[in-house]
Amino acid sequence: MRIFRRSAVGLAAATLLAPLALLAPGTSASAATAAAVPTAAPESSATECKIIPSSVTLYEQPKSVIFDVERSFPDWSLRILDAGAFAISDMTQGEMDASELPNWIAGDVETLVRLWEADPYRAANCRATFSVLRGSRISLSAQKISGGRKFTGSLKAIRFGWSLGGGRYDHRVEPTWAALAGRPVKIQYRAASGRWVTATTTKTTANGTFKVSKKLGKHQWRAVYAGSSTTGARTSRAVTR
Repeated sequence: MRIFRRSAVGLAAATLLAPLALLAPGTSASAATAAAVPTAAPESSATECKIIPSSVTLYEQPKSVIFDVERSFPDWSLRILDAGAFAISDMTQGEMDASELPNWIAGDVETLVRLWEADPYRAANCRATFSVLRGSRISLSAQKISGGRKFTGSLKAIRFGWSLGGGRYDHRVEPTWAALAGRPVKIQYRAASGRWVTATTTKTTANGTFKVSKKLGKHQWRAVYAGSSTTGARTSRAVTR
């Protein structure tokens, strides 16, 4: 699995960046991270941290992510539970790979953040939520009909690659695409002002397709999916009809 590189930047970082095992559903996060909290430094009370970026949308290819943490301490390290990723303040870039993630983790994933400073060696723990989203894709075709236009298309989302068997991760497969059913799709046209205007909204069927007609003339058209808590937003290519 590709994970964020380690760096020796003191006891706090070295302890937090111990090898991270992926958690299966039901595994206690506290049990998995108990060994990751240094005990030598005086502790500040737990607080909330804001991670930048706050989410990542993954497709077939691995994606580079550069992290930062809004903080009052000079140094930080973070672990994204179940996603097998970590980063620290002096080594913030790495890759997240859809083929190396279990599909069930899509959405908000708990993240543990460690803050510290070398002198007087104060430290604090923060909790944050990071969203791992499935990438989506949407298509649109427009056809001229009597009195208007008919639009057809499809909406799909990627499925992450890890599979579960016997209560553990047992094999890795390449990401695949699956239909998104019952999702709202906006059909928009570009007005003379250049602004995109929603002409109508439809929903995808059980196989992820949609079909709708509208009594409007020739325009540039596009289909828009706004996304969800587990799936990233996507806009189709524009077509003129």
